[in-house]
Amino acid sequence: MAIEKVTDSVPHKRKGLEVQPSPLNHIKLELGVVLCVAVLVLLLAPSFSDSLAVQLLILLGYGVVAGGWLVFRIRKTMAGLLGERDGKDYQQ
Repeated sequence: MAIEKVTDSVPHKRKGLEVQPSPLNHIKLELGVVLCVAVLVLLLAPSFSDSLAVQLLILLGYGVVAGGWLVFRIRKTMAGLLGERDGKDYQQ
């Protein structure tokens, strides 16, 4: 019996990446894309302008736009989730 408990708690090795279902998984993907593009903008900013101030403005602008986009998407997703939950919680 003790052996059964130990084998049940040992994680099994499976091939591939498994992500638990979550309503915010698409937001996580978008965050990954935003961060990858941010690295590209960081690397390419010097080619857009020689001025350090302009480079910083480019990075700041991208950060504000990307952050605003993520906030918008999170608020929209959470409003949808809370709207669904409100309808289900109060049904009799």
